[in-house]
Amino acid sequence: MELHEALQLTTLKAMEESKPAEPFVGEIAALSPLRIKVNDKLAIGRKSLIMAKGLDLELGDKVLCIRAPGGQKFYVICEVEKNDTA
Repeated sequence: MELHEALQLTTLKAMEESKPAEPFVGEIAALSPLRIKVNDKLAIGRKSLIMAKGLDLELGDKVLCIRAPGGQKFYVICEVEKNDTA
């Protein structure tokens, strides 16, 4: 294997393993303890969430989240859609 091929493979592997930041919209699935539903198979618990100050969340609210590099923590940035079922 040539040096440039080895460097390309190492770079690609590092990028895949780092899981770069990725925004998504989640839904408040529970308030106590807080859980955010990402999709039908994944909900994130409070221990994995880093919350922005001043959020007044209700069940069903939609929030903008960003997966932190590495994929272990998630930043909850803001509310994106008010729950209109109240």
